[in-house]
Amino acid sequence: MIRHACHLFQVLVVTQDAFPDTETQSKWAAKVWEESCTKSKTFYILTDRVKGLLMDRQITERTANARSKVRNAVLPLIALSYGFSGALTEPAKSMNRALYIKLLDLDAAEADVRFHYKDVDARKGFAQNDIILAIIQSAWFAPGSKGKHPPGVEFSTYFSPISEVTLALVFTAVDFGLNQWGDGVFVTDGDQAHFTEKMYKSKYDTYLSEILEWSKELAPTRSLSLRRMNARGLRLSMHRDEGYPNLPVKGS
Repeated sequence: MIRHACHLFQVLVVTQDAFPDTETQSKWAAKVWEESCTKSKTFYILTDRVKGLLMDRQITERTANARSKVRNAVLPLIALSYGFSGALTEPAKSMNRALYIKLLDLDAAEADVRFHYKDVDARKGFAQNDIILAIIQSAWFAPGSKGKHPPGVEFSTYFSPISEVTLALVFTAVDFGLNQWGDGVFVTDGDQAHFTEKMYKSKYDTYLSEILEWSKELAPTRSLSLRRMNARGLRLSMHRDEGYPNLPVKGS
C-alpha cells in the first residue's frame, strides 16, 4: 500500500507538476493515500500525525527522485543522439562546444533551442527528435526488474496521452544533459552536474509555456503526437517483455 502510494506520487510529479510547491505536495499526499486505500480495499484515516510521520518523509521526498530518473535516462543518450565526441583533443572539444552552443542557441540574442526538433538545422518537427521518445521510453516504459510493470503501464491513465508537463520535464532534462558538454568534455561533477530545482525550475517553466503554446496552436496535431508517444512507449514495453531489448527508436 505504501509502495503504491510512493510510486503514484512520483507519477504525479512527472505528469502534473515537475516542481510542485509544498501545498501541492500535501494535497498529493492525501490523494495518493486515498487511491492506495481504494486499491488495497483497506481504509485508514490519514491523520495529521500519520501524514507528518509517513507522507512528508516517505512520499514527498520522492519529488527529486522522480526527476532524477529522467536525468539518468538522458545522460547516456546525449552523445549518441547529437554526435558529441568523447575524445580529449582540442579539435574534438572545439566541435563539442560549437554543437552545444548550436543546440541551445546560445549565440542568439533570444535563444530558440533546436535540440527537440526532428530537423535541428531547419527547426522542423517540434518535439519530434528521436531523443525525446527515447527518454520517454527509457524513463517510464522500460520493464523493471523481476517483471514489474513500468510506470507508463502500471499508471497508464497518467501517461495517455503524454502530458505537456511530462514533455516539458523531458526538454528540461535534455537541456541539463547538454550542459554537461558545455566545456567541450562531458562533466560529471560541479554545479552544472546537479539537476536541481534552483537551477532548472525557471527553464522548466519556459519550456512548459512554449509547449502549451504549441499545444494551443496545433491542437489536433498535438493530440495525435502525444498519443503516439504513449503508444510507442507501450510498444517498447511489450517488445522488451517478449525478449527484444534493443528495439530501435526510429520507425517505432
